Amino acid sequence: MKRHALFKDKPTGVYFAKIQEDGIRKKFWFTRNRRKSLSALRQIEDDLESGEKSFQALANPRIDRTTRGDLRIAELVGLYLEWLDANRAPSTHENARYLLTPFVKFFGDCMVSDLNTITLTRYYAHVKKHHGRGENAGNHHMRLVKTLFRWGEENEICTCPVRRFPAIREAPAETKTFSDADLLQLMGRLPGDFRDVILFGLLTGLRPPELRNLTPKHIVQVGDRWAVVLERHKTSKSVEIAQPRCVPLSEVAVDIYRRQMAAHPESSHVFLNGHGKPYKAGGLRQRLKRCCKRAGLEQKTPYALRHYFGTKRAASGDNQTLLAQLMGHTKLHTTSRYIAAVPDYYQRAMDDMGAALTDLARKAAEDKTATEVGQKWSALKVVK
Repeated sequence: MKRHALFKDKPTGVYFAKIQEDGIRKKFWFTRNRRKSLSALRQIEDDLESGEKSFQALANPRIDRTTRGDLRIAELVGLYLEWLDANRAPSTHENARYLLTPFVKFFGDCMVSDLNTITLTRYYAHVKKHHGRGENAGNHHMRLVKTLFRWGEENEICTCPVRRFPAIREAPAETKTFSDADLLQLMGRLPGDFRDVILFGLLTGLRPPELRNLTPKHIVQVGDRWAVVLERHKTSKSVEIAQPRCVPLSEVAVDIYRRQMAAHPESSHVFLNGHGKPYKAGGLRQRLKRCCKRAGLEQKTPYALRHYFGTKRAASGDNQTLLAQLMGHTKLHTTSRYIAAVPDYYQRAMDDMGAALTDLARKAAEDKTATEVGQKWSALKVVK
């Protein structure tokens, strides 16, 4: 087979070759090392000549020709985004594109093998300074870089260039919630249709996306009981065996559901905005913030409704496992943030423990007294 020339891309320093067969031309990219690139090119030529590999397959962009080895960072990011586009929700793909764009710009056309812990630490410092605010700035960017390399290694696309990633220090997020006084002040400023949305969120503890996307098929009636049943929820994919999430509804919540269905019986969603369409994330958030502003309150997001539910249930004495199931948590440490916000929860547990031990000590004292009396009575009988 004809031997092909090796060319060097001047901007990046990466070697490549052009191979043409039956009118089809394909450009093959290699590494910055000329000797390794030439060896890889000769291997491709030998495989094509022996028939072990088909040129049509190599030239077909629909076939994954990636082999485990070195490649440019931009290429790895492109492959990962293609995979997300095909296998994950559009919002996940867009979020990853947003978070990985600074990574590609920072390192340019570097190869994956060029990275090490020091260079990644510099990138982490860069995104903390220029791509975020607060104590946790840059953390999402760095986590996705770690996910990117783990994905590349698991799919045998590349070898992870570092053994240890820069430590990501996470400051606990502030749990913003409504107080009873806040809600009393807010309710008077809410339009009727939006009041139902807010009340339903407070009564169920649903996540804002679950609240916005709630449909009649999620509302299930069993006898005289009603419940929200979510088979595909946020944490359903993070456990080995996915379990539906069931949130029983109070009579007030059922009345809200019936009222909304009577107002728009043909709608595919339970709650609609002022234009008769399902709420979007930004629309629900901004409407709640405007209502908070009119009521003279600190502006809060819809997640504050869920935080209120969790804190209120913890204050009512719900055990941590039950609260985790109601809120759809797979890890108890997520639920513990609501428990920690209620000091009485811990005090009540310790008081119950003290009462139980006091009762046990009292019974033990009574048993001891009864035993001593019995022994004395037996001794008197023997003397007689």
